[in-house]
Amino acid sequence: MRLTSQQIQTIKTLVSEVFGAEVRVHLFGSRLDDSKKGGDIDLLIQSDQVIDHKLRKTASLAARLQLSLDEQKFDVVVKDAQTADTPFYQEVSRTAALL
Repeated sequence: MRLTSQQIQTIKTLVSEVFGAEVRVHLFGSRLDDSKKGGDIDLLIQSDQVIDHKLRKTASLAARLQLSLDEQKFDVVVKDAQTADTPFYQEVSRTAALL
């Protein structure tokens, strides 16, 4: 996993502040592969409950992460109780690493 412990802690703190402590945050995509370089940071936020104002919170989190972690690019996807369990979410959930 190509994230420092400081980056992981910052991500977890900001996710908790924006979405609440009950959500889970996972890393997926190229940052899981230690042999690669660069790339954005792909995050999956999961909740068993419905998340109110999901789009606003997602945009807020992405902006706060960019400001806190040196303007790094983030892709944030959110799966809550109302989100369909599509093949995309199934694949991401299968390969993602819990932070």
